[in-house]
This record gives sequence, structure tokens and C-alpha cells, in this order.
Amino acid sequence: MNNKAENNQSDPELCAFILIKFSYSNQYILPIDDAIAMIRSLAKSRKLIDDYGKPSRVDKKIDEITIGFLSQVDINEINVKAALQK
Repeated sequence: MNNKAENNQSDPELCAFILIKFSYSNQYILPIDDAIAMIRSLAKSRKLIDDYGKPSRVDKKIDEITIGFLSQVDINEINVKAALQK
């Protein structure tokens, strides 16, 4: 994964996507503009906590979100590795 965006400024395609990680298995790849809009929306969001057997509640604090940068090359590499493992 290419997280060194400062080295890619001469070619914007090299960091054209942002990976947003909510948890280990809950990750999304978005184009940069869409990801920035999503992050801005999340900054104003609240979290619904709905634990089994307990009353639902709303928490003002959202969990930590991790972001990273991906290129189309990174995405293609992930897809090739996945295809080779089948």
C-alpha cells in the first residue's frame, strides 16, 4: 500500500483513492473527493450502539477511523493476489 502521498504529488493517479478503515473487516476504498466528503460527514455523526439484549443508545463519540492512500496499481495488485489464491 502506498501511504507516502507526499512522494506522489507529480502524478495524482498514484494516490487517487483513500482507504477508510472502521475495523479490521470493515474497510472501504473511495475516490479521494468522495472519501473527504464521507470523513467530513462522519465528523458530525453520532454512533448508534445496539448491543444484543440491551437497550439501544446513541453515543456522541464515534470509534477511531484509520485512513490510508491507495493507487489504482495498489488496487490491481490486491485483486491479482486474491485471484491467485483461488
